[in-house]
Amino acid sequence: MLTSRLRSSLLTTALLAGLASNAFAGNIIINGHTNYRDGVGGEFNVRPSDQGGAQLLGVLSDQYTTVNGTDFPSADGTRLNVGFGGVVGFQTFCLEYNEYFTLGGEYHAAISTAAERGGLGGQTSPNSDPLSAGSGYLYTLFATGSLTGYTYTDGSGPEADGQRAQSAEKLQKAFWYLENEMAFDAAGGLANPFLLTALTKFGNPYSDFYATRDAARADNNGAYDVMVLNIWTENASGDVTQYNQSQLIMVSPPTTRKVPDGGATLMLLGLGLSGVAWLRRKAD
Repeated sequence: MLTSRLRSSLLTTALLAGLASNAFAGNIIINGHTNYRDGVGGEFNVRPSDQGGAQLLGVLSDQYTTVNGTDFPSADGTRLNVGFGGVVGFQTFCLEYNEYFTLGGEYHAAISTAAERGGLGGQTSPNSDPLSAGSGYLYTLFATGSLTGYTYTDGSGPEADGQRAQSAEKLQKAFWYLENEMAFDAAGGLANPFLLTALTKFGNPYSDFYATRDAARADNNGAYDVMVLNIWTENASGDVTQYNQSQLIMVSPPTTRKVPDGGATLMLLGLGLSGVAWLRRKAD
Protein backbone atom coordinates (compact mmCIF):
# COMPACT_ATOMS: atom_id res chain seq x y z
CA MET A 1 0.00 0.00 0.00
CA LEU A 2 1.08 3.59 -0.56
CA THR A 3 2.13 5.51 2.54
CA SER A 4 0.20 8.59 3.64
CA ARG A 5 3.21 10.78 2.86
CA LEU A 6 3.45 9.31 -0.64
CA ARG A 7 -0.28 9.84 -1.18
CA SER A 8 0.15 13.49 -0.19
CA SER A 9 3.04 13.91 -2.62
CA LEU A 10 1.08 12.23 -5.39
CA LEU A 11 -1.90 14.45 -4.66
CA THR A 12 0.19 17.60 -4.91
CA THR A 13 1.80 16.47 -8.14
CA ALA A 14 -1.55 15.43 -9.62
CA LEU A 15 -3.10 18.79 -8.83
CA LEU A 16 -0.21 20.59 -10.45
CA ALA A 17 -0.66 18.40 -13.51
CA GLY A 18 -4.35 19.29 -13.72
CA LEU A 19 -5.56 15.82 -12.77
CA ALA A 20 -8.41 14.95 -10.43
CA SER A 21 -7.65 14.77 -6.73
CA ASN A 22 -6.42 11.79 -4.69
CA ALA A 23 -4.47 10.17 -7.53
CA PHE A 24 -2.92 6.86 -6.50
CA ALA A 25 -2.61 3.31 -7.72
CA GLY A 26 -4.96 0.36 -7.36
CA ASN A 27 -4.44 -3.40 -7.32
CA ILE A 28 -5.20 -5.72 -10.21
CA ILE A 29 -4.98 -9.43 -11.05
CA ILE A 30 -3.53 -10.39 -14.42
CA ASN A 31 -4.25 -13.76 -15.97
CA GLY A 32 -4.23 -15.50 -19.34
CA HIS A 33 -6.44 -18.31 -20.60
CA THR A 34 -4.71 -20.60 -23.11
CA ASN A 35 -7.60 -20.32 -25.58
CA TYR A 36 -6.65 -16.67 -25.98
CA ARG A 37 -2.88 -16.83 -25.98
CA ASP A 38 0.08 -18.86 -27.15
CA GLY A 39 3.65 -18.73 -25.91
CA VAL A 40 4.89 -15.93 -23.66
CA GLY A 41 2.75 -13.16 -25.15
CA GLY A 42 -0.88 -12.00 -24.95
CA GLU A 43 -3.78 -11.99 -24.88
CA PHE A 44 -3.79 -11.42 -21.14
CA ASN A 45 -6.67 -10.37 -18.92
CA VAL A 46 -6.62 -7.62 -16.30
CA ARG A 47 -9.32 -7.31 -13.65
CA PRO A 48 -9.45 -5.34 -10.39
CA SER A 49 -8.68 -7.10 -7.10
CA ASP A 50 -9.64 -4.31 -4.67
CA GLN A 51 -11.59 -1.07 -4.47
CA GLY A 52 -8.62 0.94 -5.72
CA GLY A 53 -8.25 -1.34 -8.72
CA ALA A 54 -11.98 -1.12 -9.46
CA GLN A 55 -11.78 2.67 -9.45
CA LEU A 56 -8.58 2.66 -11.48
CA LEU A 57 -10.32 0.62 -14.16
CA GLY A 58 -13.30 2.95 -14.00
CA VAL A 59 -11.58 4.92 -16.76
CA LEU A 60 -11.74 2.00 -19.21
CA SER A 61 -13.12 2.89 -22.62
CA ASP A 62 -16.67 1.76 -23.26
CA GLN A 63 -15.52 0.75 -26.75
CA TYR A 64 -14.22 -2.62 -25.54
CA THR A 65 -16.58 -5.28 -26.87
CA THR A 66 -18.73 -7.81 -25.00
CA VAL A 67 -19.67 -10.79 -27.20
CA ASN A 68 -21.14 -14.08 -25.91
CA GLY A 69 -20.75 -13.03 -22.31
CA THR A 70 -17.63 -12.24 -20.30
CA ASP A 71 -16.48 -15.69 -19.12
CA PHE A 72 -13.42 -17.66 -20.23
CA PRO A 73 -13.25 -19.46 -22.64
CA SER A 74 -16.59 -18.90 -24.38
CA ALA A 75 -16.53 -15.11 -24.68
CA ASP A 76 -15.60 -13.64 -28.06
CA GLY A 77 -15.22 -10.01 -27.00
CA THR A 78 -12.42 -7.99 -25.42
CA ARG A 79 -14.12 -7.20 -22.08
CA LEU A 80 -13.86 -10.37 -19.98
CA ASN A 81 -13.62 -11.74 -16.45
CA VAL A 82 -15.51 -10.14 -13.55
CA GLY A 83 -13.31 -8.72 -10.81
CA PHE A 84 -13.74 -6.84 -7.53
CA GLY A 85 -17.06 -5.04 -7.15
CA GLY A 86 -18.45 -6.63 -10.30
CA VAL A 87 -16.11 -4.61 -12.53
CA VAL A 88 -15.40 -6.57 -15.71
CA GLY A 89 -11.77 -6.79 -16.80
CA PHE A 90 -10.27 -6.38 -20.26
CA GLN A 91 -8.01 -8.19 -22.70
CA THR A 92 -4.56 -6.78 -23.31
CA PHE A 93 -1.01 -7.40 -24.54
CA CYS A 94 2.38 -6.83 -22.98
CA LEU A 95 4.86 -4.22 -24.17
CA GLU A 96 8.19 -5.47 -22.83
CA TYR A 97 9.83 -8.63 -24.10
CA ASN A 98 12.16 -9.27 -21.17
CA GLU A 99 9.80 -8.39 -18.32
CA TYR A 100 7.65 -11.00 -16.59
CA PHE A 101 4.76 -11.60 -14.22
CA THR A 102 3.01 -14.61 -12.71
CA LEU A 103 -0.34 -15.59 -14.18
CA GLY A 104 -2.98 -15.09 -11.52
CA GLY A 105 -0.70 -12.75 -9.58
CA GLU A 106 -1.83 -9.57 -7.85
CA TYR A 107 0.02 -6.35 -8.65
CA HIS A 108 -0.03 -2.66 -7.94
CA ALA A 109 -0.98 -0.77 -11.11
CA ALA A 110 -0.98 2.76 -12.46
CA ILE A 111 -1.73 4.27 -15.85
CA SER A 112 0.85 6.32 -17.71
CA THR A 113 1.91 7.30 -21.22
CA ALA A 114 5.01 5.10 -21.18
CA ALA A 115 6.35 1.72 -20.11
CA GLU A 116 8.50 2.33 -17.06
CA ARG A 117 11.76 0.66 -15.97
CA GLY A 118 11.54 -2.29 -18.32
CA GLY A 119 11.97 -3.68 -21.78
CA LEU A 120 15.30 -4.27 -23.44
CA GLY A 121 16.54 -1.03 -21.90
CA GLY A 122 16.68 -2.78 -18.53
CA GLN A 123 15.65 -1.69 -15.05
CA THR A 124 17.90 1.33 -14.60
CA SER A 125 16.19 4.71 -14.11
CA PRO A 126 14.86 6.55 -15.98
CA ASN A 127 14.32 4.18 -18.97
CA SER A 128 10.82 5.40 -19.64
CA ASP A 129 9.67 4.14 -23.05
CA PRO A 130 6.73 6.12 -24.49
CA LEU A 131 4.07 4.06 -26.22
CA SER A 132 4.40 4.05 -30.01
CA ALA A 133 1.78 5.40 -32.40
CA GLY A 134 1.65 2.05 -34.17
CA SER A 135 0.85 0.20 -30.96
CA GLY A 136 -1.83 2.71 -30.06
CA TYR A 137 -3.45 2.32 -33.46
CA LEU A 138 -3.36 -1.48 -33.47
CA TYR A 139 -4.63 -1.85 -29.92
CA THR A 140 -7.57 0.45 -30.63
CA LEU A 141 -8.59 -1.81 -33.52
CA PHE A 142 -8.19 -4.92 -31.36
CA ALA A 143 -10.06 -3.56 -28.34
CA THR A 144 -13.01 -2.38 -30.42
CA GLY A 145 -13.29 -5.74 -32.18
CA SER A 146 -12.47 -4.22 -35.56
CA LEU A 147 -8.97 -5.53 -36.29
CA THR A 148 -9.21 -7.07 -39.76
CA GLY A 149 -7.94 -10.64 -39.85
CA TYR A 150 -8.08 -11.15 -36.08
CA THR A 151 -10.09 -14.22 -35.04
CA TYR A 152 -12.06 -13.21 -31.97
CA THR A 153 -13.96 -16.50 -31.77
CA ASP A 154 -12.32 -19.44 -30.03
CA GLY A 155 -10.88 -21.99 -32.42
CA SER A 156 -10.98 -25.76 -32.10
CA GLY A 157 -8.10 -28.04 -31.19
CA PRO A 158 -5.24 -27.71 -28.70
CA GLU A 159 -4.38 -24.31 -27.30
CA ALA A 160 -1.57 -23.66 -29.81
CA ASP A 161 -3.91 -24.53 -32.68
CA GLY A 162 -6.77 -22.28 -31.56
CA GLN A 163 -7.53 -19.59 -34.09
CA ARG A 164 -7.72 -16.82 -31.52
CA ALA A 165 -4.46 -17.94 -29.93
CA GLN A 166 -2.75 -17.80 -33.32
CA SER A 167 -4.06 -14.29 -33.92
CA ALA A 168 -2.88 -13.23 -30.46
CA GLU A 169 0.63 -14.52 -31.11
CA LYS A 170 0.95 -12.50 -34.32
CA LEU A 171 -0.46 -9.36 -32.76
CA GLN A 172 1.82 -9.67 -29.75
CA LYS A 173 4.86 -9.85 -32.01
CA ALA A 174 3.65 -6.79 -33.90
CA PHE A 175 3.49 -4.84 -30.62
CA TRP A 176 6.96 -6.01 -29.65
CA TYR A 177 8.38 -4.85 -32.96
CA LEU A 178 6.65 -1.47 -32.74
CA GLU A 179 8.05 -1.04 -29.22
CA ASN A 180 11.63 -1.89 -30.33
CA GLU A 181 11.55 -5.15 -28.39
CA MET A 182 11.81 -7.58 -31.31
CA ALA A 183 13.54 -7.64 -34.70
CA PHE A 184 11.46 -7.21 -37.86
CA ASP A 185 12.03 -10.74 -39.16
CA ALA A 186 11.39 -12.31 -35.74
CA ALA A 187 8.05 -10.48 -35.65
CA GLY A 188 7.09 -12.04 -38.98
CA GLY A 189 7.94 -9.08 -41.20
CA LEU A 190 5.34 -8.01 -43.71
CA ALA A 191 3.92 -11.55 -43.61
CA ASN A 192 2.53 -10.64 -40.19
CA PRO A 193 -0.86 -9.16 -41.20
CA PHE A 194 -1.16 -7.01 -38.08
CA LEU A 195 2.31 -5.55 -38.39
CA LEU A 196 1.54 -4.80 -42.02
CA THR A 197 -1.69 -3.07 -40.94
CA ALA A 198 0.19 -0.79 -38.56
CA LEU A 199 2.96 0.06 -40.99
CA THR A 200 0.52 0.77 -43.81
CA LYS A 201 -1.30 3.25 -41.55
CA PHE A 202 1.85 5.34 -41.26
CA GLY A 203 3.30 5.06 -44.75
CA ASN A 204 4.20 2.61 -47.49
CA PRO A 205 6.30 -0.22 -46.05
CA TYR A 206 7.03 -1.59 -49.53
CA SER A 207 8.57 1.52 -51.07
CA ASP A 208 9.63 3.60 -48.07
CA PHE A 209 10.16 1.09 -45.30
CA TYR A 210 12.46 2.98 -42.94
CA ALA A 211 10.45 6.20 -42.93
CA THR A 212 7.29 4.16 -42.43
CA ARG A 213 8.87 2.20 -39.58
CA ASP A 214 10.07 5.37 -37.86
CA ALA A 215 6.62 6.95 -38.11
CA ALA A 216 4.92 3.85 -36.68
CA ARG A 217 7.44 3.72 -33.82
CA ALA A 218 7.13 7.42 -33.01
CA ASP A 219 5.61 8.43 -29.68
CA ASN A 220 1.87 7.92 -29.43
CA ASN A 221 1.38 11.23 -27.57
CA GLY A 222 -2.03 10.19 -26.28
CA ALA A 223 -3.51 9.38 -29.66
CA TYR A 224 -6.23 6.73 -29.91
CA ASP A 225 -6.84 7.04 -26.13
CA VAL A 226 -4.44 4.13 -25.62
CA MET A 227 -2.05 4.26 -22.68
CA VAL A 228 0.17 1.98 -20.59
CA LEU A 229 -0.79 0.05 -17.47
CA ASN A 230 2.41 -0.27 -15.47
CA ILE A 231 2.46 -2.99 -12.82
CA TRP A 232 4.83 -3.69 -9.95
CA THR A 233 5.18 -5.41 -6.58
CA GLU A 234 6.02 -3.90 -3.20
CA ASN A 235 7.26 -5.15 0.15
CA ALA A 236 5.57 -4.53 3.50
CA SER A 237 7.35 -1.19 3.80
CA GLY A 238 5.91 0.01 0.50
CA ASP A 239 9.20 -0.18 -1.40
CA VAL A 240 9.12 -1.38 -5.01
CA THR A 241 10.57 -4.89 -5.16
CA GLN A 242 10.00 -5.65 -8.86
CA TYR A 243 8.83 -3.77 -11.93
CA ASN A 244 6.74 -6.15 -14.02
CA GLN A 245 5.52 -6.37 -17.59
CA SER A 246 3.63 -3.25 -18.70
CA GLN A 247 0.29 -3.75 -20.49
CA LEU A 248 -1.83 -1.84 -22.99
CA ILE A 249 -5.06 -0.15 -21.92
CA MET A 250 -7.62 1.97 -23.78
CA VAL A 251 -9.26 4.68 -21.68
CA SER A 252 -12.30 6.87 -22.18
CA PRO A 253 -11.63 10.26 -23.81
CA PRO A 254 -11.04 12.99 -21.19
CA THR A 255 -14.28 14.75 -22.16
CA THR A 256 -16.38 11.68 -21.35
CA ARG A 257 -14.28 10.14 -18.58
CA LYS A 258 -16.28 9.40 -15.45
CA VAL A 259 -14.80 10.22 -12.07
CA PRO A 260 -15.47 7.25 -9.75
CA ASP A 261 -17.50 7.65 -6.57
CA GLY A 262 -15.54 9.46 -3.89
CA GLY A 263 -14.03 11.90 -6.37
CA ALA A 264 -10.87 9.92 -7.14
CA THR A 265 -9.70 9.01 -10.62
CA LEU A 266 -6.96 6.83 -9.15
CA MET A 267 -4.84 7.40 -12.23
CA LEU A 268 -1.26 8.47 -12.67
CA LEU A 269 -1.74 9.90 -16.16
CA GLY A 270 1.50 11.46 -17.24
CA LEU A 271 3.15 10.38 -13.98
CA GLY A 272 5.05 7.15 -14.55
CA LEU A 273 6.63 4.85 -12.04
CA SER A 274 9.80 6.90 -12.29
CA GLY A 275 7.77 9.68 -10.69
CA VAL A 276 6.44 7.27 -8.10
CA ALA A 277 9.98 6.19 -7.22
CA TRP A 278 11.10 9.83 -6.93
CA LEU A 279 8.15 10.68 -4.70
CA ARG A 280 8.85 7.61 -2.58
CA ARG A 281 12.43 8.75 -2.01
CA LYS A 282 11.23 12.23 -1.12
CA ALA A 283 8.67 10.75 1.30
CA ASP A 284 11.17 8.54 3.13
